[in-house]
Amino acid sequence: MPEKQLNVDGASGAVKNVFYSRLTHKYDFARYIIYLAIVMMPLLAYFDYKNEYYVAGSIKLSLVALCILVLIFIRRIPKHFIVLFAVLSAFLMSLIGGVSKLDSEFGIVWLPVLPLLYLFLSNVTLGTILVVVHYVVISYVYFSYAEHGIEGVEQRVWIQASVAYVLSAFISVAYESSQAKLQNELIHEAEYDYLTNIYNRRGMSRVLQDDMAYARRYKDPLSFILLDIDNFKTINDRYGHETGDVLLTELGRVLKGNVRVVDHVSRWGGEEFLISMPNTSLKQAQIMAEKLRHTLSQHAFEHVGNITASFGITSLEADDELADCIKRADMALYKAKDAGKNQLYTVTKEQVVNIV
Repeated sequence: MPEKQLNVDGASGAVKNVFYSRLTHKYDFARYIIYLAIVMMPLLAYFDYKNEYYVAGSIKLSLVALCILVLIFIRRIPKHFIVLFAVLSAFLMSLIGGVSKLDSEFGIVWLPVLPLLYLFLSNVTLGTILVVVHYVVISYVYFSYAEHGIEGVEQRVWIQASVAYVLSAFISVAYESSQAKLQNELIHEAEYDYLTNIYNRRGMSRVLQDDMAYARRYKDPLSFILLDIDNFKTINDRYGHETGDVLLTELGRVLKGNVRVVDHVSRWGGEEFLISMPNTSLKQAQIMAEKLRHTLSQHAFEHVGNITASFGITSLEADDELADCIKRADMALYKAKDAGKNQLYTVTKEQVVNIV
């Protein structure tokens, strides 16, 4: 069994966001690279064999066979593995081609294209490593040949190609870094509540799917707490909506500060907050909910002082969908409100239990 690691930040999930859109573009481009390799490599291998470059020709044909194998099973291979395979294939093709054709100007003039390819298909870290390794290997081979005299390649051409390579690499790194930063900003805007800076409903829905998948995979318990501020409309009417916003923001901070690192807190909607608690039984969730209820009642919130909240608690059960868990938590919250507020209720498939 693989080592268990708690999913702290919900790195993968069901919601389609900018990351997955960008991965799809890279995947499509990667497939074209594989198609190009299948078409071009046999032709280049033919000329290698004709010129008695048997090792280079054999490597090219082996790469073709591997590409064909990948295409046969492409639907079973994760997209990011296809992208990685295309990156390494391009690296190998360009390296072999560059070394075998280093005795012509054409063999090094195409060098500036490679940083764009490496960095687009991979990421800033891996792409930069490939750019550096490729240039070091080509430089080593070039100067090794140069000691014995290399026909057709002047030092001026090598310097021009090297300068263009470095500039291309710098521009590519800068562009990909800015794109990664923009991607993170867009994901944050899409999945985090602008007011409280915790997960919004969309982001939390993605995280909940991850938590449920993890819980089912390792047969771990998973519990949920849905809480709602009591008399929030009265607070808004009495102190104003700006004070209500300040209260929501501060409540988000209080909740985050009183749960574990592996727990996920979200503003589910309005004055409702949803907490997902991996590896937590229903009984443990009840204890945590009571702790939060007591904390909120004792905390002096800005402008309004102490507040109370009602809590609905449930756990993931067999054959549950996300909607089933949310429905039970909402039912428990409704029971807590109906019982006089500042209450804890637990709802399972079999029973409804008043805790406080």
